[in-house]
Amino acid sequence: MERSDNFNKVLDAFFGGVIPQVTALITVTETPDTSDYLTESNPSSAVYTPIPTRQPVSLGSEAGLILNSDTFVNLAQALDESKDDIDNKLFLYLTPDYQWIPSSVYRYNDFFESVLIMASEGVAGKRLYIGEDVDNGHVFGLVNIAAFLAQSMKETIQYDACDENSVSRIEFMNFEGF
Repeated sequence: MERSDNFNKVLDAFFGGVIPQVTALITVTETPDTSDYLTESNPSSAVYTPIPTRQPVSLGSEAGLILNSDTFVNLAQALDESKDDIDNKLFLYLTPDYQWIPSSVYRYNDFFESVLIMASEGVAGKRLYIGEDVDNGHVFGLVNIAAFLAQSMKETIQYDACDENSVSRIEFMNFEGF
């Protein structure tokens, strides 16, 4: 129930209670080729080249095409319009006095920087889904982000923590090999 409530809070912050209509036929593409993925059986496939955190992005590069697409521009604009709500209504944590106050760890600017990186560069060949190239296609991306934020609100933001809270019982853990 809490995740559902959080999801509705995020959707309300993004859309003000009115989700735009999206009409699109989304086709499923074939399964990606994973033959070049790093595996334990193929450790030599790894490239260990240091990469600067914020490289300039050329407009013609794959990242440049993503960040300059109408879908990403509309998504970024919608997030920016929700900046105050994100900081003051979503990124809240519960104090020991049972007061909800803005997080000192989670802030819009850092969140948006993460969206930029995950949409354009990603991790391990996976990027943040930002929506479809159709009218209002960015709405799909916003709903994706809303689901992520709802889960984050449940797992970490409410505690003003950077990690998931472990609820495992220590007596059931296996410490062999440490």
